Amino acid sequence: MKKVKAFLHIFVNSLLPQASYYNKILKTKFSFSLKYFSFLTFLVNCLFVLFFVVKIPPARLHQLLTNLDNSLATFPNNLTISVKNGSLLTTLNYPYFLWMDFDNNKHLLAVVDETVDTLKINEYQSALLLTTKFFVVKDMMNGRPLTIIPLNQIKDLTIDKNTIGEMRINLDQIAKLLTLLYWGLVVVAIILFPILSFLVNIIYLIITSLFIYILYRIFFAKSIPKHHLSFKKTFQIGLHAITLPLIIDYGLTLFNLRSKPTMFMYLFLIAVFVFAGLYEAYFDIISAKTKPGK
Repeated sequence: MKKVKAFLHIFVNSLLPQASYYNKILKTKFSFSLKYFSFLTFLVNCLFVLFFVVKIPPARLHQLLTNLDNSLATFPNNLTISVKNGSLLTTLNYPYFLWMDFDNNKHLLAVVDETVDTLKINEYQSALLLTTKFFVVKDMMNGRPLTIIPLNQIKDLTIDKNTIGEMRINLDQIAKLLTLLYWGLVVVAIILFPILSFLVNIIYLIITSLFIYILYRIFFAKSIPKHHLSFKKTFQIGLHAITLPLIIDYGLTLFNLRSKPTMFMYLFLIAVFVFAGLYEAYFDIISAKTKPGK
């Protein structure tokens, strides 16, 4: 309990840079801050994995596989879909729609339509669209970006009732091993995610801390003596200052609010907090040196 209380105390005081706490960090060992950041990274990633375990439990995935199998079972006996020499051929004279029931709703999984262009997928609101020249996949996380693959990049293939039957057999095998695969992936994620997150954020901190350190050496050289300000201490401040940016980054991921330039925004946010943390850490020195008449 003492360790938990100690971590919570450090966590709360690290969220927003404040002189009263960040000044104390300068007097602590580097290992103290590294341990805090290591545990913070582990905790955040464990909660991240737990969120998806609660949101998508094994039973839900098993139901998804069952419903997908039922959907594939409706594939028409007289339908053959062929991709040859980069073009689509079907035995139907009209579009084919593959639906699936899930969570008391009907979901359009795929459409095969030789007469439309790639953007028709937005009107169909389907996950997949196969046109005469392209295979289109919608990003199901935000519904807008499309992955468009020319059929000439796909080797010749044929999908018919027999092919669908083989797919259903594979789905059945996956369903039988689902529980083992699911918890195996959870264990791997709990081990791998914190390690990757730790390494990536350490790299980000090295980049931003070096940048902030150089800025301070240029603009605060007279306020903070050279022997008093070091890159190591700047980096140590960063191990605490990254707390809120890290939480924000994971929060954006959980609620599907990330955008393409997120990495640069994240780096910028870390830099802002490291800059503020360093300022608060040396507040007494800077304020004393910058007072009128000093």
